[in-house]
Amino acid sequence: MDRIRPGESPKVSLDILRSVEHNVGMPNRSRKPKRRPDLAKIAKRIVDEATGEVPPTPAQDSGKDPNAVALGRKGGLIGGKVRAANMTKQQRAAAAKRAAEARWGKTKR
Repeated sequence: MDRIRPGESPKVSLDILRSVEHNVGMPNRSRKPKRRPDLAKIAKRIVDEATGEVPPTPAQDSGKDPNAVALGRKGGLIGGKVRAANMTKQQRAAAAKRAAEARWGKTKR
């Protein structure tokens, strides 16, 4: 192989570059490791709750205001109907065409 002079870049075959797969062997993980639940503890808790030895576990709070959730759902349920009622036939057809293209026009990898 020829020596590389200062200021020159090495000549590398494109075939070699194409054959190199990047990140081979690197773990696919998020920043925080996932903790697996202990099934024995979960089973014991279920049995204890069923027999009345401990009080039932309260449902997890999603952190959302139930009134705001209900109001948003109500608006979402009537929003499409009102929007469609205010559109012309051509506008509804164009919206339906865009929606169909967005849903079915994607190419599969």
